[in-house]
Amino acid sequence: MFRKLCYALALFVAGSSSLPAAEGLREFESLKLKYGVAMESTVVSLESLRERYKARLVEIEKLYTKKGDLDGVLAAKSAIAAGDPDPKKIDSNPAEIAKLQRIFEREKASKLRQHKEETLSLCLSI
Repeated sequence: MFRKLCYALALFVAGSSSLPAAEGLREFESLKLKYGVAMESTVVSLESLRERYKARLVEIEKLYTKKGDLDGVLAAKSAIAAGDPDPKKIDSNPAEIAKLQRIFEREKASKLRQHKEETLSLCLSI
């Protein structure tokens, strides 16, 4: 949504400004490049978060295996297979997994909010 808004604003500014068409196009291309960089940064950041989350789940699974806690092992395996946690199911997991999933969801929301703010600031800089 933000991407479309930025592009629409850039096209509007380029079309309605007193700038020559070529300069308006350069502004648009510059904005598009900045958005691409911001998007790539967000994707890399989220992938890193997911990798750390999965690695911690594997550690928790090993701990449950050592304890002989079959329910914990199954919950950890299920969480690993699911990828991103389902916020509706977090509280049904063992405490260690639920805590990790809440942290993951909070961090993910923070990263997405930051991306939206960066994108909006790009749009407003037009």
